[in-house]
Amino acid sequence: MKKLLSLVIFILLLAQLSAAIPAFARKYGYSCSICHAPIPHLKAFGEEFMDNGYRIPDKEPPRATIDTGDPILLLQRELPLAFRIDGFISYEPNSSIKSDIKSPFLMKILSGGNISKSISYYTYFLFAEEGKVAGLEDAYLSFKDVLG
Repeated sequence: MKKLLSLVIFILLLAQLSAAIPAFARKYGYSCSICHAPIPHLKAFGEEFMDNGYRIPDKEPPRATIDTGDPILLLQRELPLAFRIDGFISYEPNSSIKSDIKSPFLMKILSGGNISKSISYYTYFLFAEEGKVAGLEDAYLSFKDVLG
């Protein structure tokens, strides 16, 4: 037990503070908590943001997209990509295997953003679950005011 506790403390001491900000929060300069409480559950503002095609009307920062010369296409300056990795440690004192570290237990690759002023997407790929590739978990296309 002391070895396991020492290992956990050692790993925690090596860990660095994460300053990662998801793509939507970074794009608008908001905290994740404006949409989520607790993550991944959405607040009312988060539901409205999702229903608006992952954009805040009249607040699209010009720096978020690249001018392609095509008025229909929105090419995002930064690829909105996120990774989620879950792991855990189990300890059973009465077992022949005292501890088991399962990491990564689950790994997801997420992406979402705007394709045009009226089309948005959100998708995530469940890359690994218990060491097995699972595949595309969710993919959404959002159409808002397509006909003008």
